[in-house]
Amino acid sequence: MKLLFDENLSRRLVGATQVLFPGSAHLSEVGLTAGTADRQIWDYAKQNGFAIITADTDFVTMANAYGPPPKVILLENCDYPISFAARIISVNAVLLSEFERDRLPLLILRKGRRSQIRNTLLTFVRCLPRVLAHRKLEAHPALLMRKRP
Repeated sequence: MKLLFDENLSRRLVGATQVLFPGSAHLSEVGLTAGTADRQIWDYAKQNGFAIITADTDFVTMANAYGPPPKVILLENCDYPISFAARIISVNAVLLSEFERDRLPLLILRKGRRSQIRNTLLTFVRCLPRVLAHRKLEAHPALLMRKRP
């Protein structure tokens, strides 16, 4: 899945998530300037195989009205540091991969309590071999170990 980061999200998120989402880009990197109409962004994402990741609820309305493609990922209440936003995206990589294959137009990622982030991270680590096999990558052995209940 290639993510197109909206102008309301930092360009640094592209680099922070590039390993899991190769080919992702920020609007400013693809020639779309600040203030570009949402419909133009929508059309660009559709024509170039991107999912739009945003904190802008206008895309929620468009996703529900037009349906996919493109898919829309909303970082709800994105008033947290870039490192935290990158972590939310990264720990939900499996969910995003599944979202890419289903018919739903919209996925909302919410900031959760620390335990929810931890549980999501554990789920991600358990599913990591499957994600890596899909991407033809190898993981460090420490990432593939599972904690026994």
